[in-house]
Amino acid sequence: MDRWVSEGADAVRRDSWSLHAVRKAVDDMDESLHARVILHGIVELMAAAHVVDVDLLAPRLLAYGHALDLEGRFALAVDTLRAVIGFVDPEIHADVAVDAHMRLGFCLRMLGTLEEAAEAYGTAGRLAQLMGDTARILRARVADGKLALARGNLPAAAMILDETVHAATGNPGLAELRSSALHDRAAVAFAAGEHEAAVHFAFAALEGATRQVARDRVLADLATMFIQLGVRDAARDALVLLSVNAEEQYTRWMALINLMELSALERAELPFEQYRRTLADAALPADLATQYALHVGLGYHTFGRRAASVKALEAALLLARQHDFHQISYQAERALQALRRQDAPVSTTAIPAGHRPERVAPPASIQPVTTAIRRLRDLSGVG
Repeated sequence: MDRWVSEGADAVRRDSWSLHAVRKAVDDMDESLHARVILHGIVELMAAAHVVDVDLLAPRLLAYGHALDLEGRFALAVDTLRAVIGFVDPEIHADVAVDAHMRLGFCLRMLGTLEEAAEAYGTAGRLAQLMGDTARILRARVADGKLALARGNLPAAAMILDETVHAATGNPGLAELRSSALHDRAAVAFAAGEHEAAVHFAFAALEGATRQVARDRVLADLATMFIQLGVRDAARDALVLLSVNAEEQYTRWMALINLMELSALERAELPFEQYRRTLADAALPADLATQYALHVGLGYHTFGRRAASVKALEAALLLARQHDFHQISYQAERALQALRRQDAPVSTTAIPAGHRPERVAPPASIQPVTTAIRRLRDLSGVG
């Protein structure tokens, strides 16, 4: 692609050996990967073109970048998305440029490089303002809210997301965006300890979500909330469903981390170890790697493995500090302090052990949500 752009359209056709090698490499990819179809289209476009037409190439590259982040391959997605940004003229194709910067910001955030993510989101917002595109402007604001949450600034995150929800309410064309903002608002409420309110925000997000990826993410966060509320059966229903059927690799990993946490809460060491080993060699992005280390440390303490617990919690603290994950840093620090005092560590929401929510029936206010998730699991046939 670089040669096609810099040397001209004939560069690909002239080098028949390289063209054959690239085609074979694409053909050898797993047929189930969506990226295989996209790459095939990119290669054949360049092979057939008589002139370099970046306008045709850029949307395909953007689709490839999205396919990569769905697989959890964020570093390669960043490289691809930066190529898109480098090729397109934002004055001519502002929509592609905005979308590329938004995807880039997401992938950078998943890699834990928050300052670079903020720069990408900021560029997307400025381009959207120049376009006068309300949906893209609000989408960039939602991203600002996500960054504020990642940095631990909960009041700022709540304010940004409340404003976005209000701006999108009543506009059918912004229903999906409103759902996304509500989902992030649920995460803010949960981080603030407002757990039942978080469930209500998330349920509203679930009702408004139309894309499978968005629904998966809401279910994943609802499962986390149910764990905190002690509604463990509903949590397991959602997590088992997600660990098998979620569209994104990221969501499947998150479901496994939460199943590991749930096993520790229930003192079920065998499933805890099974989930831990499944995740141990996975190429987890920075935020999930940090959460994984935190849950491993807390779980090891539950099962009486103090030295291993300290080692995992120290790893979680190091990762959290490296990537400015302030909330997890606080949780890991408190857990380590408690361990060093020979006390039980705090839970993942900074509630002292001994006060973790016991298994309870779902409160009446959230029973419609738990019933819907049980129905989804039953219909899916997942054991």
